[in-house]
Amino acid sequence: MSSSLPSFPKLGHTNYNSWAGDMEAWFRSQGLWRLVSGSSPRPGEYEAALDSWETKADRAAG
Repeated sequence: MSSSLPSFPKLGHTNYNSWAGDMEAWFRSQGLWRLVSGSSPRPGEYEAALDSWETKADRAAG
């Protein structure tokens, strides 16, 4: 997982739509989107395997 900071323009008065899409993509690439969106599964044996798969999917989507 990269520790880089986002490289897109900061949120301003006129760029919410592009900023929101960029922010989601950045969180996904960092493997953090499910935590931010509130959809992260509760830890457990089955959920751990699912979480690992979804983390990889998020990185690919970002």
